[in-house]
Amino acid sequence: MLRTLCAFLMLLGATTLVAEKPKYRTAKNKIPGRYIVMFNDHVPAANVDRIASALTHQHGGRLLGTMKHAMRGFGAQLTEAQARALMFHPFVLQVEEDGYVNVSADMTTPPFDFGSAARSSRRATAPRTDSTTA
Repeated sequence: MLRTLCAFLMLLGATTLVAEKPKYRTAKNKIPGRYIVMFNDHVPAANVDRIASALTHQHGGRLLGTMKHAMRGFGAQLTEAQARALMFHPFVLQVEEDGYVNVSADMTTPPFDFGSAARSSRRATAPRTDSTTA
């Protein structure tokens, strides 16, 4: 009876691992050491900053910035081994190498600047202080 139960649990665990295979995507023109991590739908936008910071710290990387609206995730500076380990976290949908994107055959765009995006977001959401009163 105990052997049957253990065998069933092992089979169930193996099936779960196969069903939830993590995704790692490579970039054609990669930027060494930079990765984009996308969260699954279970991560609320309100928790993205906290979770991204904790995961990056836990895996020994440096957080570059977070994304909460069109997609939920973050950019980080990591080694390939750190990035591949991160993709096994239950909140992570996929890990992708950051890279240059060709808009046309003769034009290459620079990588997304997480730092300036975070600064712009803070300015846009900062409360206004008007010196005039009605």
